[in-house]
Amino acid sequence: MRVVLTIGGTEEPLDDVRVLTNLSSGRFGAALARAALARGADVVVLGSHRALADPTALPPGVQRHAFRSHQDLDALLDEVTAQPVDALLMAAAVADYAPRAEEGKLPSSADKLVLRLHRTPKLLATLRARCGPDTRLVGFKLLSGVTREELETVARAQLEDRELDLVVANDLAELGGATHPVLLVGRGGTRRVEGLRDEVADAVVDAVMQVPVPDGPWPTVLGPRRARGRVWWQVAQALGPVTAEAEDPAALLACLRTPPWRPVALPTPAGRVVGLGELDAVRMVEAWQALAHALGPAAVPLLHEGTLVAGARRVAGGWEVHDTGLMPATAWALEVLPVLEGTLHLPPSLAAALAPLGLRALGDAGALVEVLPPWADPQRAAAASACLVDLARGLVLVGERRVAPAGGLAFPGGRAEPGEEPEATARRELREETGMDAPPGAPWWRTTTWQGGATAWEITCCTWLACAGADPPATAELVAAWRPLAAVRDDPRTLPGVRVVLDRLQRRVDTI
Repeated sequence: MRVVLTIGGTEEPLDDVRVLTNLSSGRFGAALARAALARGADVVVLGSHRALADPTALPPGVQRHAFRSHQDLDALLDEVTAQPVDALLMAAAVADYAPRAEEGKLPSSADKLVLRLHRTPKLLATLRARCGPDTRLVGFKLLSGVTREELETVARAQLEDRELDLVVANDLAELGGATHPVLLVGRGGTRRVEGLRDEVADAVVDAVMQVPVPDGPWPTVLGPRRARGRVWWQVAQALGPVTAEAEDPAALLACLRTPPWRPVALPTPAGRVVGLGELDAVRMVEAWQALAHALGPAAVPLLHEGTLVAGARRVAGGWEVHDTGLMPATAWALEVLPVLEGTLHLPPSLAAALAPLGLRALGDAGALVEVLPPWADPQRAAAASACLVDLARGLVLVGERRVAPAGGLAFPGGRAEPGEEPEATARRELREETGMDAPPGAPWWRTTTWQGGATAWEITCCTWLACAGADPPATAELVAAWRPLAAVRDDPRTLPGVRVVLDRLQRRVDTI
């Protein structure tokens, strides 16, 4: 089977040195290529020069052809479709508009630069004529901040108008977390698929190659927590109620799909040890949570390539956590523990390490300390912050606080007024602390973090895409400036919640 994929984003020249482009990284397209190759296809990738810059992104055996502009991609499609194509997946982000390129370099001295753009021909509309009736054509549709019904309606219109066999549709507002949700809109109906990037790529390629979908509830699960619930379902369905005495490593191996889940189960005197390889630390912890939930109250240490990541067990009213393993304590607390319900029972050393996050001690539990984290405090107060980020330049607006916690690097933000929505709070605090107004329109992305102390805070961070300009004037609360995102993440003055938001932001950008 000959499969052709387009991946990455086009670059349309403004002059000899500037281009008009988009944020597509080509990572999902590369995952599709790997999935197709793993299923025995002859894979041809037409990739942007940025998507192909990492020689390890695509495995050996994939034919590669680089493009820059819409015109380059058009010519490559002519070339590869001269031979029969069984499936063509148009995953590349192709420019809808292009400027008329100027010779030389446009001057940078003018206060304003006016660009006139012309509409580019829709390559998707030409594919059926190029490929013929027997090629399975797959389009991709990305919208932002829409309902599922709106996304499906637009995708189905593309399916009909462009004579496609399948449309892979997703919402930018849902991207950036642990999962990569898509709608598969075909002539036989619509199916939502959610999971890690490689899992979703497997499902898309299976749909293109018309591999039967297994029965069961997992294709319709929604949301990151239910994605972890998918693993819970697979373990529970394969093994039923599991006890240490009923250890069956073969069944546990069979119940999890590979890749990316690569489980190894070994009986131990204490019960069982479960290890999963080829996942980063955060994904490993999510897998541990799922398995711990499915395997019951016995302690389940999690191993990553032979190294302890985390060990915990359920106790009455919460969780007993002994070690954060490979993850720094604050990252473990802010990224992992909020999904665990109830109080935490921690060793005194770990409780002390997490004290700056505001974990409130409730009392001793033997050799452990029982603590109430801010996200479990029923009396927590609401706050919001504003994150302005210039993705093109890799800059973010943060400030050195002049009030508590003085000296820390933070986003503009503060307490919500009674009945005030988080976006309104973020806009108000940005104006009060920097004199700046947030860009018009809804935030590009929202995420929640927490802060403890005398008061427990649930902080909604609203992120807007912006173009960095001059640093705003200092105010009584904040000395704000545009700083390199990577430098802020590494700065020891950066408050833990801000660092977590920036880590999540980077993961979100990486999925685009």
